Amino acid sequence: MVRSFFLTVALMFSTMITTTAFGQTAADAVFDSKGWVGGLFGLHVPTYDDVDSRTAWGITAGAKMGSEIGLGAYYLSAPGDASLGGAGGEFNYSLVGIELTYQFEGEASGMYFGGRLGLTSLETSVATVTNDFNPYHWGALVGYNHFLARTISIGGEGTFFSVPKDSDASGVPAQSKAFEIISLMASMKFWF
Repeated sequence: MVRSFFLTVALMFSTMITTTAFGQTAADAVFDSKGWVGGLFGLHVPTYDDVDSRTAWGITAGAKMGSEIGLGAYYLSAPGDASLGGAGGEFNYSLVGIELTYQFEGEASGMYFGGRLGLTSLETSVATVTNDFNPYHWGALVGYNHFLARTISIGGEGTFFSVPKDSDASGVPAQSKAFEIISLMASMKFWF
């Protein structure tokens, strides 16, 4: 995993070096580009008891409706181990949903903030007992896209997610606790 992270950083660095020679300004890229697709990689910190922070990855795609409002979708995955109830186990979750963003222009070009809303797929397992929960989630995000060229940006985003409690009707009846997630992700996006 560390090796793939360094390969990603090397790719972003080499892209930055080769694209700066084209003389493209970030403002030109923002005005010309209306849609994006990209990857995310970073850190998730869930506040669930006995669950540690973990690496996360994801994808995002969307389009600008006009010059400042963006509508998109995302998928984030953060599998990991946990010591639920003092015993070893797993605490795996993924988030999928839609996002609505306000994308700044002018001096603050590249900055954006907005909201996210979607479904959570949460799987917990302790010993031989596995429970699946599917609560909704909501969140607020802020981020920045630094354009290297008209079609490539690197950046980062921070999101606060809130996940309410949910019941598992299949298998062994159980209820998950409500928890929050702080997400800090680096991004690389391709614009069209």
